[in-house]
Amino acid sequence: MSAQTLLSVEEYLHTVFDGSDREYLDGEIVERNMGNKSHRRVQGTFVYLVRQLEKTTGIFVIPDVRHKITNTRYRIPDVAVFASEPEGEVADPEDRSPLED
Repeated sequence: MSAQTLLSVEEYLHTVFDGSDREYLDGEIVERNMGNKSHRRVQGTFVYLVRQLEKTTGIFVIPDVRHKITNTRYRIPDVAVFASEPEGEVADPEDRSPLED
């Protein structure tokens, strides 16, 4: 994986990268390992199975979505499961309601 200082946080959040999305770590744009076919197969199966619980539990499941960790760190987990649907396009822990703490 390579890392380069390229963009501010604001620019990063408004950038669409060729190929796979990139993570942003303290001013550096970092490529992600997208995994192989078997990895994607497991990821897809997991998302499918957990989504079966969305209606009955209120959880929200989504793969490969930007997630704000701190003001200068954005990660993209393979799968994210939330107590409810995040309000913004980028998951932000500051947007959680008190019931989710």
